[in-house]
Amino acid sequence: MRNLSRAPHLAAALLTAAASSFVPSAAFAQALFFHVDGEPGNRQAYYSQTLVMDRTPADQLLGPTAIKQLDVTVIHEHPAKPEWTMLRVHFECPSLMALATRKAGRPDKRGTAIAETSSVKMRIGEGSSILRRRDLQNEALPAGLWTTTSDPAMLKARKLACNGPDIEKAMFASYQNQRFDMNAFNAKLRPFGFTESVMVLAETTAAEQLELSWTRLWRGSKRPDPSGRFAQVATDADRAAAMAKMAAITKEIDTLAAQLRGQYEQGTKSLAAGFEFDQAAAKLRGDRKPRGIAAQLLMVWQARPEEDVVAKMGRPLITDSGNLRILSYGQQYDNRVLVGSNSGATWVEGTYMACDVQFVTIPDRNGVRRVADVRIDVDSNASGWGGTNTREACDELLQAPGN
Repeated sequence: MRNLSRAPHLAAALLTAAASSFVPSAAFAQALFFHVDGEPGNRQAYYSQTLVMDRTPADQLLGPTAIKQLDVTVIHEHPAKPEWTMLRVHFECPSLMALATRKAGRPDKRGTAIAETSSVKMRIGEGSSILRRRDLQNEALPAGLWTTTSDPAMLKARKLACNGPDIEKAMFASYQNQRFDMNAFNAKLRPFGFTESVMVLAETTAAEQLELSWTRLWRGSKRPDPSGRFAQVATDADRAAAMAKMAAITKEIDTLAAQLRGQYEQGTKSLAAGFEFDQAAAKLRGDRKPRGIAAQLLMVWQARPEEDVVAKMGRPLITDSGNLRILSYGQQYDNRVLVGSNSGATWVEGTYMACDVQFVTIPDRNGVRRVADVRIDVDSNASGWGGTNTREACDELLQAPGN
């Protein structure tokens, strides 16, 4: 089967009119067109939402793997297939902990970008469905088991899911003078392994994506219509009802757009404040580069409010020093005993371990104290102590913030 995803210029050309007629606005929801494959008559077009959900179980938050959920819509051309399939896909991704370890131990030009893989581990989650072509009725799909696949579409979808925050930042950064620069956006995706174009669209619903596929991607192809719905000639009454419905929808969209615009403006301010705090935290750490467990904790705790630390870790020992506040938590293990011999000699047997974890907080622009640094100090009399043994000494103190 010829894979059209290897010819990105084809998909881009077919959608040029749609892309040029729409200038994505950050005040509106958006979707991504990221893959098309199959031969004429049996093609599939893949769209995804931009929102990525974290489905990692609470007891695995400090582990090496995170579960990310991405909603993907597949539009089908073949008459024996559904109009569309809506998939709630779960992917295994490296966790923030794993990324922090790699970035601290083996820094590279890609930073925390997810490494390329030839296969992905995924499952179909609850809430997936199809729209039957014969009667245009929804049919729920059962949740699936975890499986490994090398399907090109799922390889790309995993990149979208695992790099969700960075892709969102790339979208925000591609708005210039209230216009969206698609070329700049795709250039920002290259470090994440996207060699073909990903298009940002206003068509966020499956119905809109269905229409876009048939009017742009597969223009000229015969559209299956077993229900007769698409060939039905509208009467004057149908058109009047449709106009009234569109007027109501337009009013609803205008109201929603105003709300979203306010949310976006607030989100932009929050994003700017977040970057500002990250810079202040980096300045505080200076030349000290957190490694190992400390780097992992910093990845999940940085910028979290001081109250989150107390809620998760309990009451700390607090030390104030100028603009800094240090929240200290410690634990120790000591089974040492003094042993004597008949000759009168004495010595100590047993193990001593102590761990001190310090959360350093500084105020943000609004005066809210947030975590800017995490420091770990471990002491033990065990031979060869250090490195991976830190986790053993600090076990109960290695906590992740709550959901």
